[in-house]
Amino acid sequence: MEHYKKRLNTPGNRRWLKGSVAVNIAERGLSEFTSYKADRLMNSICNAIRNTIRRKLCQASSSISKCTICSTANIVQCDSGNGICKPGRNKPCKLHYSAITNQRVAYRQCPNHRCDIIREYLKRLHRFGNPSWQNVNAQKWCLNAWQIAKAFFPKDGYIDKETVDETDFNGIISFVINCRDFQQNFSANLSQPSNICTEARDAGKELRHANGLEVSEADLKTWFTALKALFSDPTFKGANAHAQYALDQLNMKHVLARLRHSDGFGNKLSYAYCTFVSSRSHTS
Repeated sequence: MEHYKKRLNTPGNRRWLKGSVAVNIAERGLSEFTSYKADRLMNSICNAIRNTIRRKLCQASSSISKCTICSTANIVQCDSGNGICKPGRNKPCKLHYSAITNQRVAYRQCPNHRCDIIREYLKRLHRFGNPSWQNVNAQKWCLNAWQIAKAFFPKDGYIDKETVDETDFNGIISFVINCRDFQQNFSANLSQPSNICTEARDAGKELRHANGLEVSEADLKTWFTALKALFSDPTFKGANAHAQYALDQLNMKHVLARLRHSDGFGNKLSYAYCTFVSSRSHTS
């Protein structure tokens, strides 16, 4: 603890800590809503599967939307153009290679006619048409809605994240940015290269990569402005029950109060330092 007290004792370090608390507030303000959206998304996909299979196979089973036998490698073709697969001359890429069997994992259609539909649904929903397949476990697509959400995360650092509570701000805001379904919850145009969501994401990224954990007053103000703008969007405030609370908390008075009333200021420094330094690899 003493190490962190000594490390974070300059005005720039203190501003970095304030920024880390602000990002944590924003993360909490998004968590429940994005978890709800992931559940809704999984339900929509399951309904699409039921309708498609009933039309094709005239089935009406209550378990018609379930499949737990396809791996991600089974239903995603090995293609160097997808930004994930990098097959060599005589060996497949890591996604399509099993360390257990020491063999290539073959691409095939889902025998239950479900996972192919989910894959194409996710590709259509992804703003750039390129889901992060290495993050997801297709065997859990019909069981865990967060496995659907992870297709919209940055490509590295999220394979072991099973819930929204295990996911950092960068992963959560990337879900909002990359999934077209969120547009209906915002007045701002999220298809623009720069928008309120990308600016909020960039605030978190700049904080994580702050040189020496030193932050200028100008940068701190810019980050607070970006995070406030996210929760100030009128449509989003109406859709997300936690938006107004997050907005209320995103002022210096509340941030300082959180620091003062933490369980020991040194412990707070240690927690913030470890959390944000360890999350630096989670970039999009």
